[in-house]
Amino acid sequence: MTTLAHQLTIPADLAEVGRVRRAITALLDGQGWPTDAVSGALLAGNEAVVNAIEHGSGSRDQVRIALALGPRGLELRVMDEGRTGGVPPRAASRLPPTDATRGRGLAIMSALSDELELRTATGGGTEARLAFHAPAPVARAA
Repeated sequence: MTTLAHQLTIPADLAEVGRVRRAITALLDGQGWPTDAVSGALLAGNEAVVNAIEHGSGSRDQVRIALALGPRGLELRVMDEGRTGGVPPRAASRLPPTDATRGRGLAIMSALSDELELRTATGGGTEARLAFHAPAPVARAA
């Protein structure tokens, strides 16, 4: 299998997140990934894009998404433009209180991906890189 790549640039608007979910689903479904692996990548990717929009973007900014699917798995990169005075996020060291309505996105991304890296993006802003190992092939009955 050669590497399949897909890039999107979306306005920093929560109404656009569905486009990213559709792209992730189409890419993984098209390569026969099992439903549970697709669901995990989809939820973690959704969280990364929502975080970029809500915490790393102004209303006129854009968010860039790069998907690369190869024999080893999926790499998803989400890059925002950053906010003035913003500080790149750190991986969550613990979950928020059970009655908190927010604050679980980084923990979800970390739990569902095989690798999570947060760094300052080239030109400013934040880049979240998530990696998902390719699922083991399913043995088929003869």
